[in-house]
Amino acid sequence: MWDGKAWDDLRFSFPDVGNRSRIVITTRLEEVAKQVKHHIDPYSLQFLTSDESLKLLQKKVFQQESFPPSLQDVSKAVAERCKGLPLVIVLVAGIIKRNIMETSWWHEVKNSLVSYHGESEGYSLSTVQLSYDNLPDHLRPCLLYMGMFLEDARIPVSELINLWIAEYFVQNIEESGRLEETAEVKGNPNRFQSSCWKDRRVSFNFTDELFSLGSKTFHQRLRSVIMTHEGDSCDRKSFSHLSDMRLVKVLYLNGPRDADICSDIFRPLIHLKYLAVDSIFNNDFLLNLPHLETLIVRKRVHGIPMEYWKMEKLRHVDIPEDINDRYNNRHEMFDESSKLENLRIFKGAVIEEADNLDVLLRKCPNLQLGISFKKAPTNDSTSGEDDYGKPFRINMESHTHLQSLRLFFPGSPVYVLQLPSNLKKLVLSMIPPDLAVYFISGLPVLEYLQLTECNIWSKEWCIPTYIKFHKLKLLKLVRLGTTTWDASEESFPQLETLVISYCDKLGEIPGSLADIPTLKQVELIGPCADSLEASAARIKEDVLDNEENDRIEIITKVS
Repeated sequence: MWDGKAWDDLRFSFPDVGNRSRIVITTRLEEVAKQVKHHIDPYSLQFLTSDESLKLLQKKVFQQESFPPSLQDVSKAVAERCKGLPLVIVLVAGIIKRNIMETSWWHEVKNSLVSYHGESEGYSLSTVQLSYDNLPDHLRPCLLYMGMFLEDARIPVSELINLWIAEYFVQNIEESGRLEETAEVKGNPNRFQSSCWKDRRVSFNFTDELFSLGSKTFHQRLRSVIMTHEGDSCDRKSFSHLSDMRLVKVLYLNGPRDADICSDIFRPLIHLKYLAVDSIFNNDFLLNLPHLETLIVRKRVHGIPMEYWKMEKLRHVDIPEDINDRYNNRHEMFDESSKLENLRIFKGAVIEEADNLDVLLRKCPNLQLGISFKKAPTNDSTSGEDDYGKPFRINMESHTHLQSLRLFFPGSPVYVLQLPSNLKKLVLSMIPPDLAVYFISGLPVLEYLQLTECNIWSKEWCIPTYIKFHKLKLLKLVRLGTTTWDASEESFPQLETLVISYCDKLGEIPGSLADIPTLKQVELIGPCADSLEASAARIKEDVLDNEENDRIEIITKVS
């Protein structure tokens, strides 16, 4: 807590009703502590001693190893300069790791920790500045860019990386490399000079009067806009001024929950590389943003389907789950004149027809993450009957770039399912578990498997010992109707996490899973049988008795 007034406002929410509850408040400010104290005086934490400081520094720099003899003296001097402040020691350790074994570098860091006689908070901030000053020039813009977001905001890593790409802070090393994985950051710090920052990049908390603060000329100079909003509503017309930003390349709009932005607002913004919004009302058949690389719609798309298939530079699409192939002729959806060769991530797309799924994957040959397939009811033109329940096959073996996949089979039995060998994450819905494992046991790098919504097939699930998931780290079972599950530890040699969610009929977890040396966590979500909870507890007890190791954590979340 940073302000005593905050406690004055908050304390009325905690009336004293005699149940002996306790409230713990932490603060760095002594005057705040004195203001909020009630029955006892504030407890002041002590600074670390010289020995404690040195041990923490050693742990952060060398982990389990001791300081080399050549660094013994200088390491003590550095620890002393940290003045017993844990935060400073951690920051300094991060700086030292750049040239961990060079004595001259340790001395340079030590000399940079100038004597500071003010508040400890100020000393910590000066060390943060030191950490920034020691960043390579090309990394500084990336750190500064995070200042565009509100304090304590949660910033998704994938969104931040895509913003860096849109701002040209990231460039490819190899022609065939993937920017998100194999690129190095090559930002120009001059982009963040104060004059350039004020004129070209703005971040603000939305108000209806916001755009009246700037002229049309100001809007036209903007290149990057990040908007946040903490309220519940606003006037849709407030977004109309976005059309004036003709040269903007980045629009990150985190608006009110009820604000649907009309897509025609974006039509003049032909230079856009990054667009993230909460909701869009799409009323523009001709919307085409030729330079767009990232499109994120967090909540919903209303109106007509979006024509993102014509935006050939797209790299990342994340939209609410919706049906994206509701066309009489699939070639209306996927124009074969060109391929989306840059598209690597496509989250939220739901494809109903197996033929369309094949066309999409051929259209996007480098797709790595995304795609949901949902078998849809269609009419047989020859018999006039619905073929919804007819068995069908899917062959996706050739699409080896695909890493993440969701497949739904409501009412349609699958007799062939051939999947790409590079799949790392797979979600299968409405397919019998015993059938599913036969289809997917050969996937060599599968790390995440979720089986969900299967209540109408066999109640017994037995995994033969010859079926193995060599790389599987997380297994999640959701709303399965299975009552009996039998499996050997040999089938899951690398499993780390088991999640069982709303499987209220399942009686027990196979006891042999206790013999998986990598298993760390068992999570039970929703209502479940008492015997299931008891079996999880037995697994933990077995590991404790046999290994004298409390490595398995049992988490129970009963709603």
